[in-house]
Amino acid sequence: MVIQKIKLIFNQNTLILISFYILIVRAFTLFLMKVFSNTEFTNTMINDSLHHYHYGLMLGFVAIVLFKFNKTLSTNFLAFCAATLLDEYSIILYELFGIIPKYLYSTKIDNLIIIFISILTFTLGLTKNRLIKKINSL
Repeated sequence: MVIQKIKLIFNQNTLILISFYILIVRAFTLFLMKVFSNTEFTNTMINDSLHHYHYGLMLGFVAIVLFKFNKTLSTNFLAFCAATLLDEYSIILYELFGIIPKYLYSTKIDNLIIIFISILTFTLGLTKNRLIKKINSL
């Protein structure tokens, strides 16, 4: 039952949407950090305990509720939710497990990792039909 719902939600288009949303979220975040660099607004954003992936999680819960009523809007919300989670992977790993230093966010290596994740997600979106056929045949 749960696997069927996941298959409905994360179809081929959703994975492609996630890949684009990852790049959009990262570009928008970097733009805001550049425009508002060294201001009180930026310091408040960085030091606040509420990050944009928290808003993405809240939007994900809204998307799950909306799924029965509007699947297109729900799919977009879930893709954005996944993008915000993937965009702040370093902060999530730091806060949950203390694995990666928090200051890795928005460095050159971090941006390359985000681009790689976006390309990987896009490629999975393009090849998802083949993967589903293999999974179903198991």
